[in-house]
Amino acid sequence: MTKKVIIIDDSSLQLNVLKMKFSKDFWQVRIVKNSIEAYSTIYEIAPDLIITDAIMPHVSGFGLVKTIRNDEKISKIPIIIYSVLPENNVKLYLKKERPEFFFSKEKNVEELISFANETCKKNPLPEKYKNEILNTKKEKVEENIKKIESNTVNSLESIKEKLEHVNFLNDDKKILSDCFNILYSSIDYNLAIACVEDEEEGKTIFFDIRNIILSPILQSTLLKEYDGKTPVLNKQYAPNLKIIHLKEDFSSKVEFNFNYLDKNIGKITIFSLKTHLLTNEDKEFLENILFNFFRTRFVKKNSQKKKTEKYFTNNSIKLEKNIEKINEYSAYCAIVKIANYQDLAVYLSIEDIDILNIKITQIITQYLENDEKIFKEADDEFSLVIFEKENELAQKRLKSLNDALNSISIEGLNLKSLIGVSNCNFNGKFDLKEAQKTARKTLETIQKL
Repeated sequence: MTKKVIIIDDSSLQLNVLKMKFSKDFWQVRIVKNSIEAYSTIYEIAPDLIITDAIMPHVSGFGLVKTIRNDEKISKIPIIIYSVLPENNVKLYLKKERPEFFFSKEKNVEELISFANETCKKNPLPEKYKNEILNTKKEKVEENIKKIESNTVNSLESIKEKLEHVNFLNDDKKILSDCFNILYSSIDYNLAIACVEDEEEGKTIFFDIRNIILSPILQSTLLKEYDGKTPVLNKQYAPNLKIIHLKEDFSSKVEFNFNYLDKNIGKITIFSLKTHLLTNEDKEFLENILFNFFRTRFVKKNSQKKKTEKYFTNNSIKLEKNIEKINEYSAYCAIVKIANYQDLAVYLSIEDIDILNIKITQIITQYLENDEKIFKEADDEFSLVIFEKENELAQKRLKSLNDALNSISIEGLNLKSLIGVSNCNFNGKFDLKEAQKTARKTLETIQKL
């Protein structure tokens, strides 16, 4: 009897190649480009096997596996994760799920077909089981699909949550590689370029190439445009599929420019062969997330010598550009004091202290708007400049920040932070040092209490 397989991949070319090869081996093949369509197709044909890519927009292959394994009617269908990801990474992700099969895209298709035949032989599905799948009520399938679709609405929130767990102690290449992987799980792009600014080393370009190849001329053009010193090709997911000669060959382009403390600290450009890449809401959402990444990197960065260098500005920074906002809003200077920092430093290792500083910095930067400022005063003290229309709103924001900082725990030790704040709207004139003095007096009063 002819075996049936559903193959899921967001690359049309990849799908067509696999369909042609599997059909020649007498498989009945259905190809689909996303996980939601795949779920519906399972109930249409009751396949003997599912082959899915791992990294796809909206619902990844891993998400599809989880959905299938949580559905009793189809949970026994064998699944092959067909990916360029390292096998250890795939197995680590799936360790809480039922054991799946993995096959690397770096091997040839003939080997995949042989592996698929062997997998079906070892994991046969009874005809009765497949008939039960085919006889499932259409209404039930549609109900389940609605649940899956509703989960994808929160995909950008999921990106934010995942990005917040990126380890900023890694070098830039690893950090950006992790960020790109997370972004690609929900955004359908073909090329991303990150231009990272470094005060000492200048600019560095990082390419993230998916299912395309850039012609040497275009690579050279992009390097010249961004004026990068060291190009790094992080990944090349499906080589030799489509060669892009000009930027105009892409249908969509989205740029994010990031400035902090009057300096350009980075830029990310995302290209797609599809016309609609991001909605305006998605773009604004991502811009805030990516800006937090660049700002966190800017205020604290690992050097090549493995010593932590802090890139906070000093107090001489001028805020003239914010005068208009100061006239409309009230400006507040807040002194954030880590009350037990010295005690923690005694008990924690140097590595743990670095991680602690990263956590503190990440939380603070996530509470700041784009035009607000952060200054590093000492290991245990920060100055913030925030803008709010009402004092009550400013106090509420700072209380939330303080609660978030006090929730930090490392090696079983909890952080204790205090915040002193002063209103520093002096008729449109901003004197940071005077504002800090007032905020520090407030802080000293709180400490005595």
